[in-house]
Amino acid sequence: MVSGATLHGDVPWPDVARLASELSVAGVSMAPTPEMWVAAMQGDFDAARAISDYFIEGQRERGLTLNVFTHRLARGYIEHVAGAAERAVEALRWAREAAARKGSTVLVERADRLTAGLDA
Repeated sequence: MVSGATLHGDVPWPDVARLASELSVAGVSMAPTPEMWVAAMQGDFDAARAISDYFIEGQRERGLTLNVFTHRLARGYIEHVAGAAERAVEALRWAREAAARKGSTVLVERADRLTAGLDA
């Protein structure tokens, strides 16, 4: 949602950040998190990673493996945008292996498509 907004022109990041914060306070759980996208799209990749790590840990604790999987796909994209190709491939491979363990060929194919071209 948030990253896709950049395809339509200038994005009012302070407004997006405020909306993301309001969603979080209201308990709306989204994977990937809007806060992560806001930080990354503004170039604060360390903050994006910290938000991502916190979200993933919380989802794991709750047993929400699908959210962890979809978020790891997004994390791979964030790492790619940050110029961290090895981290991107690592995140996408993790997501692929998790989907394979669950028997989801659709999700495996998605992870494969996202990883294609990142392997050196």
